[in-house]
Amino acid sequence: MTNSEFLGMIIKLIIFLPLILGSIYLIGKIFGKGDIVKGNKMKVIERLQLSKDNALLIVLVEDRYYLMASSQGKIEILEELDKNTFSKNDSLNTHVNINMKGLKEIFKLKGDKNENK
Repeated sequence: MTNSEFLGMIIKLIIFLPLILGSIYLIGKIFGKGDIVKGNKMKVIERLQLSKDNALLIVLVEDRYYLMASSQGKIEILEELDKNTFSKNDSLNTHVNINMKGLKEIFKLKGDKNENK
């Protein structure tokens, strides 16, 4: 390998390596725009761990709040919550203003619905 061949390979490397890396970056930007994957449409507001495998979650999906139950291998929507129950807080992303009486009322309503089925 002569010096001119070596110099030619270095010049090609300097030219094509940034083109290849730039192409990889652009392809990632173009095809990596999944909103739900990035968490722009859905957010877990509050999580209450009840046991090792069971939890209650308050989840914001677009502009609706849901009370959900999570257990081993299963997630269930228990109730859609009233938007007026929640308020924005400047120091936190979102703050939940819900008390035990409200939760008991939700579970009472859920139990009444199940008994009527």
